[in-house]
Amino acid sequence: RYRWDAGSATFRLELYDPQRTYTTPDFTLTTDIYRWTGTPKRSRQNVRNRVRIIYSDKDAGWQRKWKTYQDAASQTAYGVRYCEIAEASNANINTSTDADDLGNIILNDLRQPYWEGSVECVFFPYVLLNDVVRLNASTLPTRLFQSIKEFAVNGFKHSLEGGKAHTTLEVVEVDLALNKFRAVPAPWWMRREARPG
Repeated sequence: RYRWDAGSATFRLELYDPQRTYTTPDFTLTTDIYRWTGTPKRSRQNVRNRVRIIYSDKDAGWQRKWKTYQDAASQTAYGVRYCEIAEASNANINTSTDADDLGNIILNDLRQPYWEGSVECVFFPYVLLNDVVRLNASTLPTRLFQSIKEFAVNGFKHSLEGGKAHTTLEVVEVDLALNKFRAVPAPWWMRREARPG
């Protein structure tokens, strides 16, 4: 996709790896330039804490194999919630290491519910998917977020109308201190689970 390149000061088409660990946010929004549009929500609907990966192992003559990944703390909190991803025989997931990487990533993304919501802010054309934004002095009660102040951008929309412009961000919680970052929205994993392997 096209992403902003600071070196050339233009948007360029590029492949990129969404980082799963951050130490600092990409930008900060203060309360005078953003507002929540509605109340953020958190649901256990897409929680998955037992993940099975089925793949064709090229190191074993392309034999079909499977590996299972679990999170005990999540199972205690939400019960066992199962997910199965069956990779096609010609997929790039074709070794035990590949299966480990995929299974652990899915488990990290789905093992708990995350706060999600929409934020409207001043026109911000340089925002990118997977940016991490710090919302300074949250306008929502601390009972909702406690210490959570950083959110990852899962989507955005720019609106220009009547001489006014603003940006709406679709955000999901992250915790920089714990490296808790869901790089892939839960519905994407659900669609991948539903496809034939």
